[in-house]
Amino acid sequence: MNNKIALLLLVFFYGFSNLTFSDILSVKPDSATHALKDTPLSTATEYTDYALFRMNFEVNSPLKINNDRLKVVTFSSSGANRLLEASYIPYNRGSERITGKLPLNNAVKSATLSYDVKFHSDFQFVKGGKLHGLGGGSSTTGCDPVDSNGWSVRVMFNGDGAPKLYVYHQDRQSSCGDSFSNFTGFKFSLNRWYRVEVFVKLNTTANNADGYIELYVDGKKIVEKHGLRLTGNMNALVDTFMFNTFHGGSTEDWAPSKTVKAYFDNFTVKSEKRIFGKNGWTCEYKEGGIYTANGACCMNSCGSCGGSGCGDLPGGATSCCSIKIVNEAPLCSYPNTGAPCRL
Repeated sequence: MNNKIALLLLVFFYGFSNLTFSDILSVKPDSATHALKDTPLSTATEYTDYALFRMNFEVNSPLKINNDRLKVVTFSSSGANRLLEASYIPYNRGSERITGKLPLNNAVKSATLSYDVKFHSDFQFVKGGKLHGLGGGSSTTGCDPVDSNGWSVRVMFNGDGAPKLYVYHQDRQSSCGDSFSNFTGFKFSLNRWYRVEVFVKLNTTANNADGYIELYVDGKKIVEKHGLRLTGNMNALVDTFMFNTFHGGSTEDWAPSKTVKAYFDNFTVKSEKRIFGKNGWTCEYKEGGIYTANGACCMNSCGSCGGSGCGDLPGGATSCCSIKIVNEAPLCSYPNTGAPCRL
């Protein structure tokens, strides 16, 4: 491959705003990283339901991708049928890296990231790889030195499909991050959807080792680690959604034997701990809506579900106010229903 840089324009759906990224393809003998780099938003999207970030690929999504690693595909098997397809292209350190640091609306001390993932029927876990997570400050990764102004928590998958958490914190034992395995024996299977949720609570002061992290799959806790000093600077809060997906690793034995695929949908970051599990997946994937904790499944076009001012969202109170939906909307029963409905 030629040693050159190709700039490709990406436009992601970020609430009701257009968020533009450059997909920078830098092909070098020892590197193939495709970084989604953000440009400033003119105005931040305001949500009514504790969301700090939301990205899906439904009605009027302006996402336009012109490369062979990420594209939007349409499935007809659900109400929310526009998905992000990632292609994992083999190279000498695993698969080509697809990474990005996407800003949250506000910096907070605790937050929950949720997203849906399905590994294609011919996906190869090989020796393992990375999935999306949360970070703060410089969002340290890549075997960089300990940085009091940066930290990160991402999901990893092992060669047998078992997920775990991969953490760059202030007291890490490994220069390339510490991993914390799941205590349940759970492993991802191929060709089925999972709801993944990552909860991060930062330490209360820079010197206190009282932060903790949790990983849930379909609402079941599978990883928990307490006693962490995640950040060394209380200005480096939870402020970044880390879009990361690739195999590796630093040697070619991490690489799949061919290009393989996985699918993602319904990326959301909310303040504090908000674990919705299968109900969240049912509403947001099957019914094409937005889920909130009281069981309401609002219409996707609302942009939020419930909260102060929900009646002023596109669709009005009937589609966007969670209390009204719980009291008046029909039960969710795909394919006979669609949002708004209740679970």
